Amino acid sequence: MIARTIQELIPQYMHKGRAIIIYGARRTGKTTILNALAASLSDLRYINCDLIDGQEAFNFRNEDDIRLEFGRYAYLLIDEAQRVGDIGIKLKALIDSLPQLQIIATGSSSLDLSNYTSEPLTGRKFEFLVTPLSTREIFDYEGIDAVKGALARRLVYGNYPELYLEKSMPEEIIREIAGSYLFKDLLIYQDIKRPDLLKKLLIALALQTGSEVSYTELGNTVGMDRKTVDRYIGLLEQCFIIYRLGSFSRNLRNELKRAVKIYFWDNGIRNALINNFEVPEKRPDLGALWENYL
Repeated sequence: MIARTIQELIPQYMHKGRAIIIYGARRTGKTTILNALAASLSDLRYINCDLIDGQEAFNFRNEDDIRLEFGRYAYLLIDEAQRVGDIGIKLKALIDSLPQLQIIATGSSSLDLSNYTSEPLTGRKFEFLVTPLSTREIFDYEGIDAVKGALARRLVYGNYPELYLEKSMPEEIIREIAGSYLFKDLLIYQDIKRPDLLKKLLIALALQTGSEVSYTELGNTVGMDRKTVDRYIGLLEQCFIIYRLGSFSRNLRNELKRAVKIYFWDNGIRNALINNFEVPEKRPDLGALWENYL
């Protein structure tokens, strides 16, 4: 297993009277991290909310029910917590009733958990974001030769843990992630009336990665009004598919006026959307760059 950076950070935030919420896009390794934490802890209860039995564990009505269900544990680990209705209110009730209980919960995106936990858990949670693999994590796992040798492949197929570990069929894996999982949260939790336009918008963004973005121009390209483009980009950002990078200027007024640039969290997702899987034959030389990085 590749050790993730947040695994080292999470223990420092335990037993502070707050829940630990682990966010991230689907297939970035949140469940794997939760299982690794479970293996290092004792006196815990692990609940998988993909299962009906797991969801029903939160059907408590009062503090007595909470203490009966969870009072004998030191840790409560919850996977896919967003499956539980009103999960934010229920986590708040757990924290208030059992302050000694350390809760660690995962959710597939900020769309899932933030919409349900942000207000109820104000001042009662620490948040951690799980992204595709970083260069540091790959270096710690396999060393500098792996970082250099896999660079061209990673630039094309991306850094999802499953894809990095499975050396065969990279196109099939990243296409499956982009096709089967990418829009799942948006289509389930948001009122997306035209998913075809959502995909067209992503393709348009993929074709101008690194360039300044005009929402009006994007709308004209894909057949949306500017307001809808703004909303969809916000939702895609909440799902950790893309992120906006604002301009920099020493004059703050100019900084606010300038357009943003939009990047994808993972190159593989971007390339799958536009069917661009050409791996460069010549590998970039990372020598000097890596010396500076270390």
